[in-house]
Amino acid sequence: MKRQLDWDPDSDSAQRATRVVALRILDAVADTHDLIRKKNPESIHDFRVELRRLRSWLRTYRTSLDDTVRPGTTRSLRRISRATTQLRDLDVQLAWLRAETIALGEGRLQAAKWVMVSLKRDRKVAWRKFGRILDRSYAQTKRDIRRQLLQYVERHNVDSEKPPVSMRRATAKALEMQATILAATLSRIRSADDAGRLHKARIAAKRTRYVLEAIHPEFSVEPGVVTDLARFQDSVGELRDAQLLAHRVAREVTTVAAERTALVASELVYEPRGPMDFSRVVDESPFDASLALLFARLHDRIATASRSVTAAVTRTSAKDWPGLLSHQETPAKK
Repeated sequence: MKRQLDWDPDSDSAQRATRVVALRILDAVADTHDLIRKKNPESIHDFRVELRRLRSWLRTYRTSLDDTVRPGTTRSLRRISRATTQLRDLDVQLAWLRAETIALGEGRLQAAKWVMVSLKRDRKVAWRKFGRILDRSYAQTKRDIRRQLLQYVERHNVDSEKPPVSMRRATAKALEMQATILAATLSRIRSADDAGRLHKARIAAKRTRYVLEAIHPEFSVEPGVVTDLARFQDSVGELRDAQLLAHRVAREVTTVAAERTALVASELVYEPRGPMDFSRVVDESPFDASLALLFARLHDRIATASRSVTAAVTRTSAKDWPGLLSHQETPAKK
C-alpha cells in the first residue's frame, strides 16, 4: 500500500500541497483502471470521473505545477479522457433502453431492442478504440505524471522577503476565479434549450465541484455548495443524455426509411413483372406502435429533464458563488 502524504493549507506551499493532492487523485485513477481490467461494469464511468478530477485539478493549479508538469503529459491525459466519451454515452443509452423494455415489456418496446442492436455494435467498435488508446498511452502517461508530480522547483530572489505562496492563498485565488467563471456562464443561460451555454456552465460547475471535494476536509467548504453543483451538473447531464438518445433514434429511423425507399425503388426498377413483394420492407419494420411509444417516452424524458434544468439553473444562479469557502477558517499560521 502506498504511503499517503499529508498536507496543510497554511504551512505548505502551493507547489507542494497541489502535488500531494494530485498524487492522491492519480492513485484513484489507477484503482479505477484496475477495475476496467477486471471487467467491472461501473469501471468506465469511475475511470472517466477520476481522470476528470485529475485534469480539473491540474488545470486549476497550473501556475503552481507548471515548473515540472509538462503540457505533453496533460494532452495525453486529455486524449485518454476523450476516448471514454463515446463509450460512456453508449452505456448510458443502452442502460436507459434496457430499463424501459423491462418496465414496459419487450412486446411494447420492440423498437428499443432494435436500437439497442445498433448501439451494441457501435460499443464494440468504441471499446476496441478505447482499448488501443489505453494500451498505447495510459501506462506511460501515468508514469510521466507521477514522476513530474514527485518533485518541484522553488526559485527565490535573495532580496525578496516574500514567503512562498501558501496553499490557502493559492486556493482562495483559484476559487475566486472559478466562482467568477461559473457566475458568468450561469448568467448567460436563457432557457433549458440554450445547449451551448448550459454545456459551458456544466463544465464550470464540474471543475469547481471537483476542486472543492479535493480540498475537503483541509478547507471548510460552505454547506450546500457541493450539493447544488452536483444537482445542477446531473440535471444538465440528464437533459444532454436524453437529447443524444433522441437524435440517435431519429438517425436510425432515417436510415431505415432510406433503406425502405431504396428497396421499393429496386422492386419497381428491377422487378417490374408480377405483384411486388413488400415483405422485405415491412416485415420486422420498426415503424409501428412500438416506435411511436419509444419516441413518446423520450419526449417525456426530455420534458422532465428540461424542467429539472430550469429549476437547477434558477437555484444555482442565486447562490453566492464568491463565498465558496466557509468563513470559519483557521487563521493563517505565522
